[in-house]
Amino acid sequence: MKKNFVAIAIVSLLLTGCSFSFEKPGEKIKPISDTTKLNNVCIYQNVSTISSYNKAGEIIAEKLNTLNITNKLTSKDKLNDCSYTLYYDVRRAIAVPTYLSIMHVQVDDHEGYSVGTLKYSHTTEGGLIHLNSSTFTSTDTKINELLDRLFNVKLDKENN
Repeated sequence: MKKNFVAIAIVSLLLTGCSFSFEKPGEKIKPISDTTKLNNVCIYQNVSTISSYNKAGEIIAEKLNTLNITNKLTSKDKLNDCSYTLYYDVRRAIAVPTYLSIMHVQVDDHEGYSVGTLKYSHTTEGGLIHLNSSTFTSTDTKINELLDRLFNVKLDKENN
């Protein structure tokens, strides 16, 4: 009986085109080389969709605060008032459990040159259903992990 159930489940997945992927999500991070130069950073949500994670701006601002980087959440018309601009698009999957689906962050200086970028996508090649550790990591935790890598935060593993 158990073998029949497993066989039916596998055939169903093949017929629907679904598959499981245990690969790591896609990540591309160009870390900011010298965060000591960062100050007066405007944080701007570049894209807003139904799946946008509205709390992301606050999480980014708090991360910059912990690094002693002055910042403010702002609108597009106030971006010229800043030395640096951090554009972000953070979305989470509308599924159970919710998880970080997409995160794009770009930090530009006042002349428009990129000083750091972060591109994360939970989607991996080879499947529609993705099971990996980030599926079960809270959205806030995953955002902070990625921001640590963008801002070159060195973590002391013994204190965590």
